[in-house]
Amino acid sequence: MARGNISHIALTVSDLERSTAFYNKVFEFIGFKAVEVPESTQQAMKTRLKAWVGPGYSISIRPSMGEFAHRVHNRNALDLTIWPLLRRTDRTLRNCTSS
Repeated sequence: MARGNISHIALTVSDLERSTAFYNKVFEFIGFKAVEVPESTQQAMKTRLKAWVGPGYSISIRPSMGEFAHRVHNRNALDLTIWPLLRRTDRTLRNCTSS
């Protein structure tokens, strides 16, 4: 089975400043270094971003927006961003098992 690489992980957080303080400690412990995200990138994405780079990939955090900004997390709820991946995975599995 072909495997891909992860180049970037993006996390959405409810409190950017508090999360930055927390993730600074976590990511630095595992070897990542904080980097400055260019203002032009933040303007283009229409959000504030904090980022860290490590061996081979980067991690960023951004504040949640709209109705999701203050919603209590439910670890049993399926994140809507996973649906395209599930559909893609299902196609990949069908292609692998049909041969």
